[in-house]
Amino acid sequence: MRVTLPSGAWVDVKDQTVPGDRFAVRDAVDLVVEDGKTIIHGAVTAQWKAFLTRVIVAWSYSEQGIPVPAVGGDGVLDEFPDNDDDIDALEDALSARFERITAGRPGNRQRPPSPKNGTSSG
Repeated sequence: MRVTLPSGAWVDVKDQTVPGDRFAVRDAVDLVVEDGKTIIHGAVTAQWKAFLTRVIVAWSYSEQGIPVPAVGGDGVLDEFPDNDDDIDALEDALSARFERITAGRPGNRQRPPSPKNGTSSG
């Protein structure tokens, strides 16, 4: 799937994700428990970088010497031109796929409401 950005740049992403993509995104977050407090540092950013590294297969930034993240590592995402409209457009285009991958995290799954009483069980 090609995402054309407001600046005219483009990003090609995989049509389908594989389980390894899901695992990489979920594993991008480290939880640290200190003194009974759970601390999550940069969770959303880490997951987005892992996701983009896995799904971007080509982009017009290669013409500027910026390799795709799968080749250059997620650090190349820091070289993404600072254009809020492009970044917003990319996030908008991919947010549903990202949410689908992150929503199924173990411990975050919720059972659907019971049709009989409208409450979740378990």
